[in-house]
Amino acid sequence: MIDITENLSKRERILVDSYDDPGVQEALVEKCKEDITFFFNFFLWTYNPKLKPYHFPFQLFPAQAQVVRWIHEDIQAGRGTLCEKSRDWGATYIYLGIFLYHFLFGEFEGLLLSLRQDEVDNPTPSSLFAKLRYMAQRLPWWMLPQEWQFRKHGAVFLRFVNPDNGNTIVGQATTEDAGRSGRKTAVLVDEYASIRNRIGEGMERSLRYTTDSLHRLSTPKGVNLFKQIRDKRPCRVITCHWTQDPRKCEGLYYRNRHGDKIPCDNLPYERRSAYGNYITTTGTETEYKLRSTWYDREERAAITKRDLAQEVDIKYIGSGYCRFDAEMLESKSKLVRDGARGYLVEEDGEVVFREAGPEHEFEVEIWEFPQDPPFHHRSVGGVDTAEGLEHGDFCSADILTRNIRGDHATHAAALHGHWKPDIFADKLDLLGRFYDAGAWLCIERNKDGLAVILRLLNQLNYTNIYHDDYEHEKLGFYTTDVKKALITEALDKSLRDGELETLSLNHFTEMSQFENVNGKLGATGSNNDDRVISLCLAWWLVLQLGKPSAMAERRKPVKDYRRFKPRMP
Repeated sequence: MIDITENLSKRERILVDSYDDPGVQEALVEKCKEDITFFFNFFLWTYNPKLKPYHFPFQLFPAQAQVVRWIHEDIQAGRGTLCEKSRDWGATYIYLGIFLYHFLFGEFEGLLLSLRQDEVDNPTPSSLFAKLRYMAQRLPWWMLPQEWQFRKHGAVFLRFVNPDNGNTIVGQATTEDAGRSGRKTAVLVDEYASIRNRIGEGMERSLRYTTDSLHRLSTPKGVNLFKQIRDKRPCRVITCHWTQDPRKCEGLYYRNRHGDKIPCDNLPYERRSAYGNYITTTGTETEYKLRSTWYDREERAAITKRDLAQEVDIKYIGSGYCRFDAEMLESKSKLVRDGARGYLVEEDGEVVFREAGPEHEFEVEIWEFPQDPPFHHRSVGGVDTAEGLEHGDFCSADILTRNIRGDHATHAAALHGHWKPDIFADKLDLLGRFYDAGAWLCIERNKDGLAVILRLLNQLNYTNIYHDDYEHEKLGFYTTDVKKALITEALDKSLRDGELETLSLNHFTEMSQFENVNGKLGATGSNNDDRVISLCLAWWLVLQLGKPSAMAERRKPVKDYRRFKPRMP
């Protein structure tokens, strides 16, 4: 544990000596300008409502001091950072303290972003601006701007103003247009991993012209844009793991391959890996995971293994309940890339692709365009339907292209959005005819799927639709818990064995958040699984149809499709 008694005594002496002595005050300000860690260690405070006495002096431990210096250097040099952290490491307070430092002592225009506006600024101590105000209010009066009035310059909603030099720190919610107006010295995006990929991509494009010093801060949350940026490393990546925090390392130990508990209380920090593994005296990183009394307590309190893995261990995939193989998701997600994004439209009886601009909305993303001339029955699709409500589930469709033998497939295209069943059917018609003049589709017929199927058959005369029940003439795929288990297992195996290749970040994101808890398969919390189901159905259709060459001879039901009315399941 860190002893704060000595630090409090030094702070008290500083305040007493500087109270009415301008010379000492000026010397302390110069000392802060020379050494930012001095500013942290003797003038900043943090608030922890879970631990009495709640208010604690900021006393940097070695890893925190190094992180402060790195971020400070990168802001001065106009560079960005990405910080992946364990909970309660102090990283958010560190970034805000650095922003406050530059706000007071330099020329600075800052922007704070978080998932929602009330997380950026609200009356509770949890918001970013509340933390910023907390630190500013506890500074000595002579360190604040001369014309400073808290109610006028520090308590304004989403705004912090330095009246002496015009510096500002403002806040916004994360949107695709965040920070578009104006230029900033530095931008902090908090809880980056919780931002939806499409919003994050738009935000990245917008902030590219707003600042050169973009700082992304978050605990992991599956495979998403935050992880993709971390893997590509376009900026300094900072890892704030709990094993570097001396407050949490009391009773440090690891278990060897025999399960024996090996105490290592005095293990040097250089022998603790970035992600908490034991390093030998020769510098070899082992597979032995470091633990402590604090960690064991957190493990018992965690609701799920995923919570512990992502909130404490900094593991992006998590562990325990994820339906898809974690190592596979980790390795394949590093290969993702954006496809061509745009719309499908019909011109003179032919379906054509029109690309959307980088800042515009799009409906379809294409990684592999149709062959010319088309190879019939080579393409198949899976379709997950929804009601089309703006804040409800998404409609999703995926197209796979198969090789001649039918034992390997490539993810060619993805259609995704909120549409009513009739509009979604029209877009499926365009997508299907764009590939092979009518790709075979496996459509989930639960609920709104029936309306989609009926429109495709009766109004659009689209007949290449999979049956899961030929005897009773039922088109589409009726999803049950048992069938969902079968199709997700098939998709997982295909990705592990390399039978299916996909380059879609959005699909890996949803797969990393797709869990099996007590036999129930689905997305965690408020996350979506539309893309997972549609990709599962597409691969299931690949398995059912066999070789593409055999499809040309496949007999269709005798029924006249234009008058076909599927029975209710």
